[in-house]
Amino acid sequence: MLNLIIRYPMTPHEIGWDSFVIHDLINAINREGRVTWYLHPLSLFGVYSYSYASGIPLLVSAIAQLTGFTTEEAIFIFCIFEGILSLFLGFILSGEFHKSNLFRLMMGGAISLAPGMLYWTTFTLSTRGPFIVILPLFLFLLLRTLKRGPSNYVVLCILTALILALTHNMFILLVPLVFAFLLGLGSNKFASQLPKVNKWTFIVILGTISFFFLLPYSGLVSEIISEYLPGSMRKSEFTQLLGTVTSVARHYGVLAVFSLIGIIFISMKNRFSVQNRFLLVSLALFAPVLYISDYVVTTFLPVVMIFACEGLMKLYTSVQKPWIKVAALAVVFMVAISFSGVFQVTRPNLSSTITGGESRTTDGFSVIYCNEATYNTGIYTKYEISNSSITINPSTNVYRIRAYSEKPSLPSHGMTMLSYGVYSEEYARNNTKSLGLGDPGFWQGNLYTETPSANPEYLNSWAQLRPLTGNAHLDRAVKEYDVRYMLIEHNGPVTTVLGKDVMAKRCKTFDNGDYSMYWIL
Repeated sequence: MLNLIIRYPMTPHEIGWDSFVIHDLINAINREGRVTWYLHPLSLFGVYSYSYASGIPLLVSAIAQLTGFTTEEAIFIFCIFEGILSLFLGFILSGEFHKSNLFRLMMGGAISLAPGMLYWTTFTLSTRGPFIVILPLFLFLLLRTLKRGPSNYVVLCILTALILALTHNMFILLVPLVFAFLLGLGSNKFASQLPKVNKWTFIVILGTISFFFLLPYSGLVSEIISEYLPGSMRKSEFTQLLGTVTSVARHYGVLAVFSLIGIIFISMKNRFSVQNRFLLVSLALFAPVLYISDYVVTTFLPVVMIFACEGLMKLYTSVQKPWIKVAALAVVFMVAISFSGVFQVTRPNLSSTITGGESRTTDGFSVIYCNEATYNTGIYTKYEISNSSITINPSTNVYRIRAYSEKPSLPSHGMTMLSYGVYSEEYARNNTKSLGLGDPGFWQGNLYTETPSANPEYLNSWAQLRPLTGNAHLDRAVKEYDVRYMLIEHNGPVTTVLGKDVMAKRCKTFDNGDYSMYWIL
């Protein structure tokens, strides 16, 4: 019940930015009855050019078509289902570490109510949410092979990994998790010959983990990181470290403190089980890349919650008086849930767009949800603009308006242009190239990408830097792609040269106080 209450939306429409990209893809499936970005079997996994992982768009499209709900309503229903499923899968995973029912209840609540889980599963369809919801099932099946034998669970584990690969490109992070498991399993036969853990072993374990965690902020590898993951490193190592700590707090909440206690407690055990070795090795492997906040920190959430619940259980069993331990545990979870609740309530007022060096929150344009003015503009475009025409939309809310209008607009990325039929499948295939190990895009989970010339500049922002007349880019776009309208966001970014010229010389067809639509021919 708490999972349902805390996920009740505080906004009139969807939250975030990625959600509207997925919303757009679901519209394409509903409209065409197929995966419109399918060019190659790898397109289903989102690792081919002009593609996106197809599992979630297909599933939510099925919900919408079977129930008759709108895409937005289907997304809301799916998010509620995610919250309930995360509770049960967290409960199931906990059984591989403790048989205590208390531990299982703590794990279910910790995972499903963690701020990071709520962030990605509350009225938003970023596919990172479904990924971390399903991940505990993969970990459960992986660890269960120890008890019931590979013949029973390896196939299920592979199928779950396939589902995760169809969900998000973060499936590449399953590799270090599987490696940590295999390393723990491989050392199991030598465990009886190893000496008991003493204080020096404990220091070595924590020292190694601390070294790996601090390595990216030492300045020794920041240039390499910036080359292969552009934008992931900030101006200074200290700023980056502070950003990582903030991201950890935002995703894990109050229980992040107890995860440290859990790490210390497990490191001090006399003997390590395979599960313990799996936890410690995975921590050492993930620690150096925690600066990739929205991916690695998100993926590592189930493991951190295991550490946190281990820490809580250790403190709980250390207290002798029953009433004290029960009261203390209740207070901890009340504080943790309150932290998540405050985060949920205040989140709609947080700004997510940086314009001109300042964070804008006025008029609801840069808040993280779609406001009514943006929604109404999308609905107007849907019913009043012809299906064949394309709108130039330099608005900060271009993805949101396009999702509700179900009409193509510029600027846009290749996947959307393909799904709307603006690009043909032949054009997309001819403008695809493979990536090698030396390409940064390969390490971001892509095997193929668009060629540099794939998106003609006259379809992108260059046309907006020139006036209305004598604009060869615009003339070509009008001729080849039936560009007829331009949408202006009143309180948006600085209006382009083209936008100013259109407002001065062309007829306005729509104005709701926040947006205006102009006929540009």
